[in-house]
Amino acid sequence: MLTPEQYEAVGRLSLAFNELEYAIELYTAFLISTPEWSVSEKLAGQGTFRHKAERFKDILEAIGQEHPILFPRTEELTGLVKQAQALAKERNRYVHALVVHDFQHNTTHLRGRRGDFECNETEVIFLASSADALSFQIANEGAALHEALVDLRAIADEGG
Repeated sequence: MLTPEQYEAVGRLSLAFNELEYAIELYTAFLISTPEWSVSEKLAGQGTFRHKAERFKDILEAIGQEHPILFPRTEELTGLVKQAQALAKERNRYVHALVVHDFQHNTTHLRGRRGDFECNETEVIFLASSADALSFQIANEGAALHEALVDLRAIADEGG
């Protein structure tokens, strides 16, 4: 068995990453802005984290091409999504691992696709903190981009 602190750290990582994934879903939905919000939500929520991140980057690229004035904002968000994708790989290492007890040596470790490894509680807590920070940054940058995009769309609707 892992220690209670190790289990808690992995749980915190899972929950923090859920927030990160939700931030990507939310701003995907805001940026595509279908007239029916439920349609935007449905499109934004489909697939795995990898699919959602790639879809979000594609949307950001299209917005940057359509509105070059917004390119710095879309590039900033794209960079944050790339960081989230790198973090996802580390998260998956812990969250999808098996807890294995070696009865011969009376030790416990994790087993993943790349072999056995120790549950480094400090690293897991750092990953959870990183996910929290990325969620916050994506939400802030996403909100700023959405506001700018709404303004540009309003100008276009007015014929300007």
